[in-house]
Amino acid sequence: MNKAEKGVIIFSKAILVMVVSFSIILWFRWKGENDIPPKTLEQIENDIEISTPDGTLLQNFYTSSNVVDPHWVAKLLMPEKQYVNFNTSLSQKTNLSASIENSLADSTSWWQPIHPVYRKKYLTDSNAFVSILCSRDDETNITVYIEYAL
Repeated sequence: MNKAEKGVIIFSKAILVMVVSFSIILWFRWKGENDIPPKTLEQIENDIEISTPDGTLLQNFYTSSNVVDPHWVAKLLMPEKQYVNFNTSLSQKTNLSASIENSLADSTSWWQPIHPVYRKKYLTDSNAFVSILCSRDDETNITVYIEYAL
């Protein structure tokens, strides 16, 4: 094998490595919101520093790809009968009038409260911003929309 043939083989391998690397990067960059594993309900409770009542379901979850400063939104379904305890805990948080720029809620198709009944914005003990919007979206549940940004 002469030098030209060896050069072509090395060049071909380099191109192959670049194509594979680029494909992997694109796959991670363009994967959709449903490909990111959601936090568990327990992790959400830890982040927002409020417990949710029994029967609460995590319906939707979306997070930014920023690992340094976590930012996520979630939609919970909470039985209306158990909502009172959650609302009591929520009302004890000091209200914050600030809002967040570039809300992740705008990046989802499911953040659509129908009949908002309560809104609270507060800072957690770790200085994370939390915005919670409770909405009566059906007859038996309260839908709780949460945005969290550290």
